Amino acid sequence: MKEDEKNLEEKLKKITNQKIESDKRIYRLAIVIGLFATIWLLVSLLVGVYIIYTFSAYIVSIILFAVGLIMFVVAIVCDLKIEHNVGYYQCAKCHKTHVASYSKIIWAPHIGWTRYMKCPHCNQKSWNQKVLSEKE
Repeated sequence: MKEDEKNLEEKLKKITNQKIESDKRIYRLAIVIGLFATIWLLVSLLVGVYIIYTFSAYIVSIILFAVGLIMFVVAIVCDLKIEHNVGYYQCAKCHKTHVASYSKIIWAPHIGWTRYMKCPHCNQKSWNQKVLSEKE
C-alpha cells in the first residue's frame, strides 16, 4: 500500500514538473509573439511613412498601417489568452496564489506580466506577480 502511494506521488510530481516546463515554453512563446508583433507594427509604420514621402502612395500606406495594426491586436489578444491560461498570480500582500479572470487581466494595469489587481484571498489591491506553480 505504501509503495503504491510512493509511486503515485512520484508520478504526480513528474506530471507537475512536466506541466511547469510546458508552461515555461508557452510563456517564452508569448514573449516572442509580443516582440514580433511590436516589431512588425513599427516596421509597417516606418515603411508606410517612407512610401508616403517617396511615392505619395497614400492608399498603400494606409493598407500597410491597417495590416500592421490588425496583426498587432491579434498578437496581443493571443498573448492575453496565454497569460490567462498559464500559471497563477501571487499576491504581494498575502503571498497566496490565484487564477484571475480574463476580464481582470485585460483591465488591470500591468508591467510585463505583473498586474495591479485585487487578491481574492485578502481582498486588497497589490501588484500580483505571475508565477508558474502554486508553490513559488
